[in-house]
Amino acid sequence: MSDFGLEIFPEIGGHFAFNGNTTILNYVGSGSWLINPSSTLKENGMYYVDLYHPTPVNSNVILMHNSNAQVIYRTRKNPTTGKTQYYPTGLDYVVDYKRIDNNIIRLYYVYNTIYQHKFDYKVFYYISNISNPVDFGMTVGNNDGFYNIGDSSTPLPLLHSEVFSFNGVYRPPVKDPTKTISFFSWSDPDLTLIPASCVTYSQEPFGTYYGYDRHGKLWNKNTQMKVCTFGESNESSMYGINIYNGMGNKVFNSRHGVLKNIRMAKLQNSEYNYTNLGINSMVCPASVGGRYLQTGRYENGDEIDFGINMYGSQISAGYTRRIYQAASHGAFTAVAPINIFYINHDDYF
Repeated sequence: MSDFGLEIFPEIGGHFAFNGNTTILNYVGSGSWLINPSSTLKENGMYYVDLYHPTPVNSNVILMHNSNAQVIYRTRKNPTTGKTQYYPTGLDYVVDYKRIDNNIIRLYYVYNTIYQHKFDYKVFYYISNISNPVDFGMTVGNNDGFYNIGDSSTPLPLLHSEVFSFNGVYRPPVKDPTKTISFFSWSDPDLTLIPASCVTYSQEPFGTYYGYDRHGKLWNKNTQMKVCTFGESNESSMYGINIYNGMGNKVFNSRHGVLKNIRMAKLQNSEYNYTNLGINSMVCPASVGGRYLQTGRYENGDEIDFGINMYGSQISAGYTRRIYQAASHGAFTAVAPINIFYINHDDYF
């Protein structure tokens, strides 16, 4: 338990500490954007696109994508056979982003495609070390400033958490899984997770996650995991704490915990090369790169998509879906230098 502040034990289970080390993530909205090969918008040598979402003054933004990196193919003549075939040219991926003003978030990206490529995302913001407490709501302070859940807050509730046996697919048991994001902890160097949207041609929306072994096969064992699923909710408890805004709308109810203290880490530049997160962590799976292997003598190969592998408090890029690519040639492997998001397991279990 925290030495000071407020400890909430939500109706759905677990616990939630609100103290001077708590930074609440506020949910802004979601959307999609397209990599457009005809774009000429550049800043410091990088392509960019502006996303329009209002955020408060002095806030910091977080963008979470369903697909972070994707291997891209073009066509050229195979130098051995003289036939025109597909070959891997690189990754499309998000490099970085920043808040430009109260309404614009600028997103920087790398692309190697000649086609449009769609990315879906969710936007959050947080404010820490503010100089003054809110007019009403919950506020705690320490030597650096104030931390609050106030009348203008839009925290993302914890809808579901459990210890469960994972056997290949996770869909959260909530009303609308497409409006959720999940964080997982497990410890198996053979198991890698990835959002389903990254490995299905119909592009499943947010919310569903697949697991794969090192051979690119869908996971078929029972592996113990912990999960926290966050999403929009209108549910309230009959007891606990409510916070309302000036319009009389409820912005917080203590039935749920909330998404807080999110952290970021970058992966090493090769698969199964681990980064130590240093805490008992839960990670949000993402697509992070891929590999192309020429398996035929001249004219075909396999593509392997990279997701997040977890072993104790360490994470790395790992193998997920492996699919056959006909009429192709070449060699390629890359892990994108992107941020992976994680939270502290001990904040929720």
